Amino acid sequence: MWYFYNLRRRVGMDTRLSSYVRTPDWPTPVRYTIAVVAALGAGALRAVLSSIWGEDLPFLTFIPAIVLSAWAGGFWAGLLTTVLGAAIAEYLWLPPFYSFKIGSLADVVGLLFFIGIGALISALSETMHRGRRRLESLLHSIDEGFVVFDQVWRCRYVNDRGAALLQRPTSMIGTAIWDLFPDIVGTDIETRLRRASVEPAPLAFETFYRPYGRWFRARVFPTPDGFSTLLEDTTDQKRAEVASLRLAAIVRWSEEAIVGKDLDGIITSWNPAAERLFGFTAQEAIGRSIRMIVPADRQSEEDDVLSRLWRGETIEHFETVRIRKDGTPIDVGLTVSPIKDADGRIVGASKIARDIGERLRVEAERARLLTAEQVARARAESAERRATILSESSAILSSSLDASTTLRTVSQLVVPRFADWCIVDLVTRENTIERVAISAAGSDSDALLAELQQYAPDGVSSQPSAEAIRSRRTVVIPEITEETLVSTARDDRHLAIMRRLRPYSALAVPMAIRLRVIGAITLVRTTQGHRYDDADVAMAEELARRAALAVDNATLYAEAEQARAQAEGANRAKDEFLAVLSHELRTPMNAVYGWARMLQMGQIDSATTPRALDAIVRNAHIQLQLIDDLLDVSRIISGKMRLDIRPVDLPRVLESALDAVRPATEAKGVRLQSLIDPSAGPLNGDPDRLQQVVWNLLMNAVKFTPRDGRIQLALQRVGSHLEVVVSDTGAGIRPELLPVIFDRFKQGESGSTRNQGGLGIGLALVRHLVELHGGSVTAESAGEGQGATFRVKLPLVAAAFEPKEDRAHPTAGEPVPAYHGPSLRGLRVLVVDDDPDALELIATILRRAEAEARLCSSPPEALAMLRSWKPHVLVSDIEMPGEDGYALIRKVRGLAGSDGGQIPAVALTAYGRPEDRVRSLSAGYSMHVAKPVDPVELGVIVANLAGRSFAG
Repeated sequence: MWYFYNLRRRVGMDTRLSSYVRTPDWPTPVRYTIAVVAALGAGALRAVLSSIWGEDLPFLTFIPAIVLSAWAGGFWAGLLTTVLGAAIAEYLWLPPFYSFKIGSLADVVGLLFFIGIGALISALSETMHRGRRRLESLLHSIDEGFVVFDQVWRCRYVNDRGAALLQRPTSMIGTAIWDLFPDIVGTDIETRLRRASVEPAPLAFETFYRPYGRWFRARVFPTPDGFSTLLEDTTDQKRAEVASLRLAAIVRWSEEAIVGKDLDGIITSWNPAAERLFGFTAQEAIGRSIRMIVPADRQSEEDDVLSRLWRGETIEHFETVRIRKDGTPIDVGLTVSPIKDADGRIVGASKIARDIGERLRVEAERARLLTAEQVARARAESAERRATILSESSAILSSSLDASTTLRTVSQLVVPRFADWCIVDLVTRENTIERVAISAAGSDSDALLAELQQYAPDGVSSQPSAEAIRSRRTVVIPEITEETLVSTARDDRHLAIMRRLRPYSALAVPMAIRLRVIGAITLVRTTQGHRYDDADVAMAEELARRAALAVDNATLYAEAEQARAQAEGANRAKDEFLAVLSHELRTPMNAVYGWARMLQMGQIDSATTPRALDAIVRNAHIQLQLIDDLLDVSRIISGKMRLDIRPVDLPRVLESALDAVRPATEAKGVRLQSLIDPSAGPLNGDPDRLQQVVWNLLMNAVKFTPRDGRIQLALQRVGSHLEVVVSDTGAGIRPELLPVIFDRFKQGESGSTRNQGGLGIGLALVRHLVELHGGSVTAESAGEGQGATFRVKLPLVAAAFEPKEDRAHPTAGEPVPAYHGPSLRGLRVLVVDDDPDALELIATILRRAEAEARLCSSPPEALAMLRSWKPHVLVSDIEMPGEDGYALIRKVRGLAGSDGGQIPAVALTAYGRPEDRVRSLSAGYSMHVAKPVDPVELGVIVANLAGRSFAG
């Protein structure tokens, strides 16, 4: 009975829920038909919502379909809906459309993630189905009726035995008890049921239900949403009790041994029950002394009985031992009463003897069973506590992906129901042991356990947790002795703390997952006599297994999130680099290609030719430098960068670098200073690469230092190394960029509004070349506008390297034949570009085509010119500092038509990706043309936009 009591307490809520939503047991074809229809219906709904969502959220409508299919048909039906939904979504809403080909890695990840979610939903639904079936099978297998009622007295569940006892079919579910049994209203049954439904403790009562003519024992257990009742038919038991009472009366008056004797103890009567009890016949017993059945060691009892009889006393319920005819002893209970004659004199005695041997054995057995029941009850209560702890811990472990916080919560849950204090240790990535959670039952213990935090075990410690981690087995200490404390303490203070905590019994369980141990849980009891047994060990091992699974899941989730973030960052960096590379290559190529084509077509006079050739050489040099830098980065990444090591005159190398950048500094109006120690050295290295390092640092300083600024180059010997310092008074570096300033393709600015060009590889080359020389480079800056300092440290003697390999550069292609475009005479064209060479090239092309061109280097200047000059066509670059071409065209389109708001506009840019073209057209440009542009092509485009007809 105690087992069923605990069973009802555990499953009461589950039976209530399973009665509310019962999964239909449909045939297999029906379940799979539902799965297919659900997938098609979700696809149809997604198609209807396409007008709102477009191609976004392709899988959203299929999630409810998977839930429905898994609920109706289990795991395989839910998985079928998942696969069908994935196929429909991939075919209809994932590019390329109407094809099962997957277009991108993101779509693959999304598709796999959707299939994983569908499989998980299906598996969880199947698990719930199986749990419900096992629960119902258990409830239907018990011999007692089990009925659940809600708060409004409606029947929510009844097992088969309950339906049979109540003589009602299972359709009684959903019907109020007063409608099912109206004749109990106003009776004692109603009173007891209403009292049981509001009292917190279970209530048991027995009643006779007259309509059925039977006795029932009811045990009512309140639940949060009503109550559950266990019914037992006790009619047969009642009848047996009546029969037992009648039999006892017969035995008492007719079947018990009744013996008559005189005051001398001579037997005068001996009934048949006495014959059966003692084995003597009446003829053998009558006339003989009663002492014949009294054991020799109990003869004094007969003397005492006779003396009391002489005094007129009655001896009742005297239990003793007598001897049968065959000499065997028999336990009897005696009642001796004096027999008086008519005058009231005592003339004899009547003795009633009852065989009490069976009763004594029953009492002994009852005592044994009572003891066993108490032990079983204690075990059942302990098992219930363990099950509750495991259930609550599972909920906690699955509710968070923060392993440390979750384990601390679990340790607090275990204390004090399963342990007086609990310690959780985790193995770190460095293979050390970290103590992440300590919980205690009392505030005094809390303080001592907090002090234990500094005594976390190491790999060779003799503490139970360390031993469990090393051996991968549970360590059980049934009773902790003084020797145990001494052997595990690390010092005297540790031993003193352990003695004050007074541990009695302990166990340490390893947390293992995927063939590795990730930590241990230590549980300690301080109450005397409360040892950990095998059941406790099993519970602790299960708790450790679930905790290990939760920690592993949290770790895997964190690693997956980190990997996803890294992959997304790498993808973004690749896209940004390709866009910048395209721009940086196209911008100088535009000038080279444009001037070359104009020279080829003979459209430049002798006065303009030197300027054209200078622009071609300058921009070709820029491209050559970009290609050189890219080749160097490629060699560094592939490990093929080689240095030509030889003695280096570093002061001369620095002077060469200064000479190389001096024209750039003078053109920009920046002061260049040098503080070079001529005696600095000696140094072994590659002089060309060292000059490249210094040149890159100086050109970086020139790029970010404004007019009238200062750049300083210093060389000095510091200890065992040489230090080259390049400092400037320029734009400075933001603090968040300092740690990544030497990373490849990392720039302080991005997008189409950058103030400076470049690929972001110059400083990366500096770092790699310096490290190849065995040195290091650091960057310092007080912040934006505070200038920057780059410090290169080189050892006085560097290791030798293999000679550098020869490098070859791509050559130019064959010239394109000349082509004469249409005349643009009479057209006014406004050109906007921040690059002077590009601006001059486009103006020359347009002027050679007889168009009137005016040049602007910024969007504000262009807007003013647009209002005052009224051009026919606008040609604008996209990437410009401060305000880009997108902002310009949006402002132009915001003007009235009379102010030039409807002017045809060409986006002439080095950005040539499809998304760049879409963005330009969406912003308001009429055409998007990628640099470099053919002069004839530009003339045709301008003529078309202006509405001119021409002949090819």
